Amino acid sequence: MTTFKVYCPDASLIIRFLLNRGDADAPIVSLWRDWFQANHQLIVPSLFFYEVSNALFQYVRHGRMEAQTVLGAMQEVNRFNLQVYRDDLLHRRAVELANQLGLPATYDAHYLALSERMGAQFWTLDEKLVNKVKSQLSWVNLFTN
Repeated sequence: MTTFKVYCPDASLIIRFLLNRGDADAPIVSLWRDWFQANHQLIVPSLFFYEVSNALFQYVRHGRMEAQTVLGAMQEVNRFNLQVYRDDLLHRRAVELANQLGLPATYDAHYLALSERMGAQFWTLDEKLVNKVKSQLSWVNLFTN
């Protein structure tokens, strides 16, 4: 584990955690446990909650999860004490980064802009994104099991 104290997890990371939270030995559960026990600051752009709720809803839509389970998972996410950021400068920088890095949309760029601003380590399961930006952004990390 790195020694950085500010982390910016994307929605894919929390979805993986929520799907595995009952398995104390799962690597993603260990990562979250380490972050919380060390009292590291976790930051996210406001779109994080939209992405998480939409991803969980897709499990309901496809019959893989009950709606009540999703509602409970969202309540759990709200208890994580995440620092949420939403401001015009963040949106502007996200557009700049998306353009500079050749990203197809600004969703991921919001996480990148926030991480850049706060000196945070960005964590994701999105290997394609990491491969695209890692050479330019050393603080981008891929979580693998």
